[in-house]
Amino acid sequence: MLCVALFSCAPESDALTENFLTEMLSLSNSSIQFYRCGKEETLREDVISGKAACGYILPEDPNQAIESYIADGTPFVRAIRAKHANNISLKIVDEIVLGKLYQPFSYSFLKNFLTQKTGEEPDEEELQNFYTANCSKELLFTFEYADKSSNAILNSETANYMLLPIRGIVSVLVLIACMSGGILWYSDQKSRLSALMDPKKRRLCSLLSLTLPAAFAAITGLFTIKITGIAERMLTEIPAMFFLFLGCCCLTHLLCHVFSKAEYFLAAIPVLAISSLLLCPVFISVSSFLPWTAPVSRLLPSSYYLTGLHDPSMPGQMLLYCAICLLLAALPNIRSRLALILSRAR
Repeated sequence: MLCVALFSCAPESDALTENFLTEMLSLSNSSIQFYRCGKEETLREDVISGKAACGYILPEDPNQAIESYIADGTPFVRAIRAKHANNISLKIVDEIVLGKLYQPFSYSFLKNFLTQKTGEEPDEEELQNFYTANCSKELLFTFEYADKSSNAILNSETANYMLLPIRGIVSVLVLIACMSGGILWYSDQKSRLSALMDPKKRRLCSLLSLTLPAAFAAITGLFTIKITGIAERMLTEIPAMFFLFLGCCCLTHLLCHVFSKAEYFLAAIPVLAISSLLLCPVFISVSSFLPWTAPVSRLLPSSYYLTGLHDPSMPGQMLLYCAICLLLAALPNIRSRLALILSRAR
C-alpha cells in the first residue's frame, strides 16, 4: 500500500547505518514496502513521481549527527515528501522510522544525559549492562482488553495495523447482504407469487430470503478474518459472528415491515451501511469525542459485534436487541403507527 524510500550518505562500511537499513528493509510487508535508493536524486524523483509515498535520508556520519542533535537539537534525519502531503499514513511511517532510530541512538542520549547531570563520565561497562537489561523489549506499551485479556495483535512487533478495520468492514457487508435479501421479499410481495403458497411455506421462503445471503456473507467473513491473521480464537469468533448474523436478520425483518415500498427500503441500505462505518468502531471510535453518538450506534448490529469478543454481556444484549426488533415487527399496523409518530414529531 505504501512505498518508502531510504538513502544513506554514510559509506557502506558504517555498521550502525547498515544495521538500521537492514532492520527497516526487514519490516516490509503487505502494507508498507521499504526499499533502498542508490542516490539521493533517485529518492527525490521517486517521491515527486509518486512511486514512493515518502523518503528518509540518513547522515554521512551518524555519530557526529547524534552529537550535534544532543548539543543543539540539529535533526539527524531528513524526511522527504511531496508538497501538501500530510495524511495519517505518513505519520505512521514517521513513528515506525523514529521507533527504529531510537534503539541504536538511545544509548548515546543516556550517556550524555548522565554526564551532564553528574559532571563525570559514567562507568562504561556498568552503564552498558544496565542499558542492555532495560532494552530487551521494543514495545513500550502492553495492550489489554477491558476483560484483562491480552491484545495479541497490537502486542505483536510485526502487527499489520492496516488490517485492523477488516472486522468492522465484514460486519457491514453481512448487514448489506442481509438487506439485499430483503429486496427479494418485496419482489415476492409485489408479484403475489407467494400468495399461491401454503402460509407455512410462505413464511419459510421469506425467512430464507433474508438468512441465506447473510449466512453466506457471515461464513465468507469468518474465512476472511481467519486468513488475514486478525482472528483470535475461533471458539469466540464463531459465536460472535452468529449473533451478528441474528442481529442483521432481525433488523432487516423489522425494516421490511416498517417500509411500505421497496424504494424506501433501498434508500435505507446506504444510510445504515454508512452509519455503521462512521458510528461503530470500524476505523475509529467516534463516541470517544462525540458521546451523543453512543446511543445511536446501539441501534446497529455492528456495534455489538465489534465489542462482543471481550464483553461477556454481548450475547444477552444481542438477544435482547433481536427480541425488540421481532416484537416491533409483530405489532399490528406498525407502518401506520410509525407514520403517526413521525407526523407528531413534525
